[in-house]
Amino acid sequence: GAISSEKVWNPKIFHVANVLVFALCAALLFHILKLLFVNEWASFIGALFFVVHPVQVESVAWITSMKGLLSGVFALLSIFYFAKFKTGSKLKKTNYLISFFSFLFCLLSKSAFLLLPCTLFLLSIFIFKDSWKRAAKDLIPWVGLTTFFAWLTISFYPEKNPFLTSQTLVERTLISLDSLTHYLSLAVFPHSLSIDNGRTVSAVLTSPHLW
Repeated sequence: GAISSEKVWNPKIFHVANVLVFALCAALLFHILKLLFVNEWASFIGALFFVVHPVQVESVAWITSMKGLLSGVFALLSIFYFAKFKTGSKLKKTNYLISFFSFLFCLLSKSAFLLLPCTLFLLSIFIFKDSWKRAAKDLIPWVGLTTFFAWLTISFYPEKNPFLTSQTLVERTLISLDSLTHYLSLAVFPHSLSIDNGRTVSAVLTSPHLW
């Protein structure tokens, strides 16, 4: 038979790449926790919990999840340098810019972290003890970027995307809340983990638990 001219890539290369990027996420999380809470052992335990949690398996094992891992790296970089901007007296402007551009690269990788500015806002108020006005002022560029990428994401949906055209605003809100509570429950009690968890739009809207 004819031999295919297409090059077959060794999947191990991509799996190793996923593991390395995930390890970078863990290292960044450790440094963020240490910066925020000072206690090195507590930071290590928090990062270790993140690494061994079963819900992370899909992101690392599934080759096409690299975009999510890259997005996570840049999101953590943004948080880390934002914390350095808040706590350090040196290179404040540099840390601020690195944090902002890390958020930009995060959204270019995947738009899943559109609400990262909310996390930074809460950190500013509850950890760094800023006033809400100061916290909001610092994050104006982040909010602008979030607004632009939200518009971009919606604009590039196909015209007949069922999520945008077949459901009402209330139904779309319920679907989003269901997804949020589902993943929060998996974080606390990981069970029945699968790439396909069966939570389709129709399955969620017809679930008796939703109503």
